[in-house]
Amino acid sequence: MTDFDDIPEELSDAPFQEAFHIAEMGALTEAEWYYYEGSLKKMRDDYAVMRTAEREKREAREAGYQEGQEEGRAAGRVVGRAEGQVEGIEDGRQVEKIEIAKKLIQQGIPMETIIQATSLTQGELEALIP
Repeated sequence: MTDFDDIPEELSDAPFQEAFHIAEMGALTEAEWYYYEGSLKKMRDDYAVMRTAEREKREAREAGYQEGQEEGRAAGRVVGRAEGQVEGIEDGRQVEKIEIAKKLIQQGIPMETIIQATSLTQGELEALIP
C-alpha cells in the first residue's frame, strides 16, 4: 500500500489521514522535501501578510472613526456656541424691549404706540403693568 492516492473508505478518519500524510512526507526525496517546505513557508507567509493587512485595515478604520468623532464634536461645539450667542443676543433684545416698555408705560404712552415701538404683544405689555 505505497500508493496513498487509493486509500480504502474504512481508513478515511482523521487519525488515519494524518498517519498517511506522515508516511507520504517520509517518502519524499530531498528535493521534494525542500519544495514542500518552501510551499508551506509561502503559504504561512501569505497568511501572515493577509492577517497583517486585515489588522491594519481595522486599525485604520478605527482611527478614521475616532478622527471623525472628534471632528464632529468640534463642529458641534462651534455650532452650539454660535447658536448660544444668537440666543443670548435675542434674549438681551427681549429684555431691552421690556425695559423700554416699562418706561413708556410709566410715562403714560398709549399701549398701541408701545406695541408698535417694541414689537411686544398686548399680553406681554399687560403683564408689565403694576
